[in-house]
Amino acid sequence: MISAQTLQGYLGSLPIQEAAAWKQRLERHRTDCGCRFAAMGMVAGTATWIIYSVLVPAGLSWQRAAISGFAVLWVSGLVGKLLGLILARMRFHFTVRNLRRRACASGTR
Repeated sequence: MISAQTLQGYLGSLPIQEAAAWKQRLERHRTDCGCRFAAMGMVAGTATWIIYSVLVPAGLSWQRAAISGFAVLWVSGLVGKLLGLILARMRFHFTVRNLRRRACASGTR
């Protein structure tokens, strides 16, 4: 993991406006909670479950259909949340890598 001191060093080697843009981008990726992907996962999972339920009727009672629908909603939200957190972490690391390259390139001028 990269330290805050190292990041400050990279940012300090850049012009002020560019450093502010990098800092904003880093903060956005660092604080991303994965909620957007969780919502998309819930919508996709629920839509798939509804379409499947309509096309392949299983003859479930309304109680079992409601319980299975809740389970699909919960699992799809959880998978979406985990995927969102993983992608946010990857984007943060890629941004740090790009910042390191940019800082090294500006330091060689």
